Amino acid sequence: MNILSDPWLTVIRADKTEVTISLLELTSQLDTNPIVEILAPRPDIKNALYQLFIGLLQVANTPKDNLNWAEQWQNPPDESHLKELLSPLVPFFEIDAEGPAFMQDFDLKEGEEKPIAALFIEAPGAKTVKDNLDHFIKREHITCVDPYWAAAALYTLQSFAPSGGVGHRVGVRGGGPLTTLFLPKDQPDQPANLWQKLWLNVLPENEIAACCKSGDYDKSDYNAIFPWLKPTKISDGKGTELLPGECHPLHVFFAMPRRIRICFRKQRGICSLTGKQSNKLVTGFITKNYGNNYSGPWVHPLNAYRYDPKKPEEPPLSIKGQPGGVHYRHWLSQTFGHDNIQPAAVVNSLQYDTYKKLLLKNKETVLWSAGYDMDNMKARSWHESTMPYYIFPDNIDAEFIREFTADVTVLVDVAKTVSDLLRSSVRKMWFKDPSSNAAKKADLSFLDDSFTQNTEKKFYEIVKMLKNRYEAENSKEIRAEAGKKWLTGLQTECMRLFDKWCMSTQDGQKDLHKVFDTRRSLENFIRSVNEIKKLKLWYENETVNTINVKKTKKKRSSVKGGTVNE
Repeated sequence: MNILSDPWLTVIRADKTEVTISLLELTSQLDTNPIVEILAPRPDIKNALYQLFIGLLQVANTPKDNLNWAEQWQNPPDESHLKELLSPLVPFFEIDAEGPAFMQDFDLKEGEEKPIAALFIEAPGAKTVKDNLDHFIKREHITCVDPYWAAAALYTLQSFAPSGGVGHRVGVRGGGPLTTLFLPKDQPDQPANLWQKLWLNVLPENEIAACCKSGDYDKSDYNAIFPWLKPTKISDGKGTELLPGECHPLHVFFAMPRRIRICFRKQRGICSLTGKQSNKLVTGFITKNYGNNYSGPWVHPLNAYRYDPKKPEEPPLSIKGQPGGVHYRHWLSQTFGHDNIQPAAVVNSLQYDTYKKLLLKNKETVLWSAGYDMDNMKARSWHESTMPYYIFPDNIDAEFIREFTADVTVLVDVAKTVSDLLRSSVRKMWFKDPSSNAAKKADLSFLDDSFTQNTEKKFYEIVKMLKNRYEAENSKEIRAEAGKKWLTGLQTECMRLFDKWCMSTQDGQKDLHKVFDTRRSLENFIRSVNEIKKLKLWYENETVNTINVKKTKKKRSSVKGGTVNE
């Protein structure tokens, strides 16, 4: 069985029909009825498959330069050409071979046997099952899986791998990385095709070299890219780490920290993931610790990284999934960079690639950020979101970009301040002593989540207003209006949530004096704290100017004859 050449992947075409194809057919019927999306049984597997396809295109068809990238955007390879490009890779993507097998340890013959459910990151661990604590995610909820989807799940685990116990290594980006993909936005009457979604995340030679500069391009053998083609570097002692210079830069797309070998059974049945009949099923795998221990300045093109300007020699830290998911408070760091965070290389390249800017000038684009929120070995949740991305033309003043990012920072800071005030006020209402340990330990994160989610749409409206200032004659007035709208929206939502959680009661014992005093204090704080004063400066100056203009006009109209005293 081969994950590249065998038909196993269900996709949706532009006419909304569902068909099963091989990966060699991703550009089939591109001019008439292109593939617009893949159907995966789980969102984490879908995201991982996008990463796999991007990696394949990066290996088989890296553009020579930015112009070559643009040419292939406008004239993609047809089905026969794509097969020609990918055919040399087909032998390396067998999934049930006795020798090298896709994402599986080269020579692992024996190890700890585990059920196939353990291949999924959220699966309860052995101790959880032993203690009968698998209350929410039950044991054996996945018992048998179609071989192709088992291989896809294995790739997902290797890509997002968290800590798995002694010697069970994390992925090349650390445990639970936040993957960022750059996509054209689907329109109701014309969805973007899959080629466009993938190709936007493929980098030209110069950009992939700049991103993965610690890798060794001279290591051109495929076993320097696909780690399952050679024995694993056993990491059971000091000095056994796997460094970027030991691999080709594109190794990051196929990194393999876990030593796993899938156990195939000649057994017919229903796949637990898809609910479809399969002639062959996977029920378990064997694993062993001390696999590839990735260390050093590894950088993945699909991940944002935090750099320490005080320690430039230190490797960057990949951005991970966060509690509550990815929302507008992360938007600036994911798009333009902020607080020592550099966006993913596929996003950052847009700031400098003239060809991409021209081709995408009239298209709406989004960022798709996805990943696990991990608590060490435990997956708390899977989060994904799409955020708008705004492309500035080449001729725009760099100073405007700096002003824009500074203004967006103010928007986010003000939102955080209001959210903090809301949480503090609710805590004051719910506890007799808000400074007590019980009050401090109370989990009020649901307030932050609700506040952020309910103001997210307004945030992007305001950001779009600020972005469009660069070509408007009334730039100051637009900024002033944006500031007013944002603060009004935050105030409204803050008070709505306060009323919901503090004024609504069924016990009849509410201290109304305390409620209204706290509510009044909250309103006053929102008007007076320093962070909000920064936002008010956007429009209060405009208000003062308007008043002065009106006074001048009034003075002019009162003068009869003679010269008006300016």
